[in-house]
Amino acid sequence: MSKQSLDFSGLGQAFFKARTSRGWTIDSVVADTGLSKATVSRAERMCEDTPVNLQSGVILCQYYGIDPVKYLFHGNTPLKHVEILEEKIEARI
Repeated sequence: MSKQSLDFSGLGQAFFKARTSRGWTIDSVVADTGLSKATVSRAERMCEDTPVNLQSGVILCQYYGIDPVKYLFHGNTPLKHVEILEEKIEARI
């Protein structure tokens, strides 16, 4: 999967929003998850240049109850491909 397939920024924002909406501090997330403060902070600022490793991302998704599938494909979902193909077929008819 290429980097373009994951919405890094959206996932990072989801981590930040999940933590702050609950009133949790980074230190409390660190204490609960065992991740480092730098990892949690980096995950919240995540972009293509500073992604966290898969294991840390999975831990945070589980901890916050975030479905990581929502951030896969970055607007390039299999359903989008079907829509494009259907449009092409209709255009030929």
